[in-house]
Amino acid sequence: MIILSTACLRKTGQRTMVDGEFEYYVERIGKGESLVFLPAGGFPGNEGMNIAHQLQEHYETHMLDLPGMGRGSGFEERVSSIDMADWIKNYLDAREIKQAVVVGHSLGGAMALSFAVHYPERVDKLVLLDQGHKPFPRVPVSEFGPFAIAFPLMNVMVRTIGKPFTERMASFFSSGDRELEDQVDAFCKAVSIEESEYVRLAIKDQVSMSGDSLNLMFGFYHLNQKRLWKQLHVPTYLA
Repeated sequence: MIILSTACLRKTGQRTMVDGEFEYYVERIGKGESLVFLPAGGFPGNEGMNIAHQLQEHYETHMLDLPGMGRGSGFEERVSSIDMADWIKNYLDAREIKQAVVVGHSLGGAMALSFAVHYPERVDKLVLLDQGHKPFPRVPVSEFGPFAIAFPLMNVMVRTIGKPFTERMASFFSSGDRELEDQVDAFCKAVSIEESEYVRLAIKDQVSMSGDSLNLMFGFYHLNQKRLWKQLHVPTYLA
């Protein structure tokens, strides 16, 4: 049984909790065709707020927090591409959405890619933002800095120990207690973009990492995105 409830969040959107096999957190803005936005790891669904505002006259954008990364529930074990795809499908089923445009950024893009491969009939168009064209590196220095050297070892520990290890490691991925303006400034400099209300919102609402979120991250680490890409048969735009 899936229960839907809504509460007003702002004039331009709603907050909806979906309680079933998973608890989803989503902000919705606009009217028209359905568009699902999936953010990068560590960011809330409203990372896509600029897209939602631009398209609000023609699309209802559903900005979902990733499982375990934000205000929804997560996976209790490491996941595969079909697990990621089913998570999106279950949300669309709950909303009685037969087909949607799916937009995913980074980790969210990997989930969108998985969904499009396993359920192509549910995807009108697929937009991948900085995802799908290259595998997640075995030693992800660009994502985690020097700490990434330990990533392959952590992967083995996740496999052998499981949840007790992921829960213990979650604190190492925290963004810390820096002031918001310092975080915004550092982020914009790191990725060479201008500060904006949308960047500030995404940084302000950064999600806390948990053991469940690391299960998703290590599932991403193991995705064979090159093989998924070859199986893709829906209209796709890669940025």
